[in-house]
Amino acid sequence: MKKFQFEFDVTSFNTFFPYFILFDKNYIVKFHSTLLANYFSELNDATSILDHFKINSSNSDLSGKVTLSSIQTKDFQLIGQINSYNEDLLFIGSPIDTFISSEKLNKYSKSNIKLQDRQEDQLVLLSLIAEKNINSVIICDSEGNIEWVNSSFIAMSGFSFEELVGKKPGHILQGKESSLEQINYLRTQIRNGLPFKCELINYKKSGEKYWVKIQGQALYSKEGKILKYFAIQEDITNTINLKSQKDELANNVAKTNKDLESYALIASHDLKAPIRSIYSLITFLKEDNDLNQNSKEYLTIIENKLEKMNRQIDGILDYAQIDKEAFIYEDVNCNEIIKNSIENFVIPENIEITILQNLPTIRADKYRLQQLFQKVVCNAINFIDKPKGIVEIDFKEDKKSYIFSIKDNGKGVALESQRHLFNISKYFNNNDRSTGLGLSIAKKIVEMLNGKIWIESELGVGTTFYIELKK
Repeated sequence: MKKFQFEFDVTSFNTFFPYFILFDKNYIVKFHSTLLANYFSELNDATSILDHFKINSSNSDLSGKVTLSSIQTKDFQLIGQINSYNEDLLFIGSPIDTFISSEKLNKYSKSNIKLQDRQEDQLVLLSLIAEKNINSVIICDSEGNIEWVNSSFIAMSGFSFEELVGKKPGHILQGKESSLEQINYLRTQIRNGLPFKCELINYKKSGEKYWVKIQGQALYSKEGKILKYFAIQEDITNTINLKSQKDELANNVAKTNKDLESYALIASHDLKAPIRSIYSLITFLKEDNDLNQNSKEYLTIIENKLEKMNRQIDGILDYAQIDKEAFIYEDVNCNEIIKNSIENFVIPENIEITILQNLPTIRADKYRLQQLFQKVVCNAINFIDKPKGIVEIDFKEDKKSYIFSIKDNGKGVALESQRHLFNISKYFNNNDRSTGLGLSIAKKIVEMLNGKIWIESELGVGTTFYIELKK
């Protein structure tokens, strides 16, 4: 039994495949076509298909052609195929009778729906639907030659009805850019009498190419022979063009990002060289005993600015490089990570960092996790303005995640600034100890770990950062 190749949709199937039944492995009906509902009002969802039909198949696994014979109405049979769809089974077929009279329809229908007095066969019904369909509809004979098309097909292809009848669709519509793989797929499905769906390039009479989504099925005689083929073609040229433009834009963005990364590496190297030179000159000048106190203070200010610029360059490099190496997941003890992070800081004497409880061991990339906590804890330290600074680290967990918190009693963040806090292009600060890049790097790491980061803050009181990491 083959797996159904495209998405099941009740509305589409009522138009494209008027005789379908979706049922589970216990044969309980989930959905069925509106047309069948007209014939069998007792074929309700949640009832067993075996209460209404006897299933005959040449193979025990229901592969190949399958016949559904009505138990209540002995002269009504459907022939088609059963495919697997997720955990369910999907029957698609057509009546074996090629001529369904109004008397039969009235006999099968248990509702008060008024049907036409006469229908030549089920193609009449399909044609009535198809002529009103905005998509192109085509009916071919058992040899694959065109018998009928609707007005939308004529408008889409540019060929007249007379130019199409008796021809094979592929001979007229397909060209040098039509996918050979999809053409072979269509031929195989049609030859085996199976439902088909694919996307293909066709050509209009003018030579203009266009994309179509094709889906259809075979219609069978009472003896199980293929009589005709019924298919619908939807013009998806605009959709394909938009996708192509989107892909091209994505490629351009990727190239631009790569160029920016290369520029960042080169620029950082070029910027660090003069910074080192300026440092050396300042050190030399400070050794000059003829400098007055004001001059020495100005040189110290320059040193501090250079130091911040150096950290900013390092931050830009960290941000550009953070996702360039593969993640290595391992069991990471968060207590060790936090302690290692704290040891890398120069912590002012008035600030105390406390871990409120034993932290968990989680699966993560050790280097990036340490970098994450370093950035957030460092940010807390830099913005504490109280005589006694406090940073408290804690966590809680639920079934799906760990939520870490880093709480400080610093300046706090104004509400209007909170939404820009993690944005590398919008958030700036005038803190000499902070470059403004640390939280952008933290957010990038958290997102790479499929987590979330957010804050709660009150001006003058302090800020709590929350980091949620999935288990």
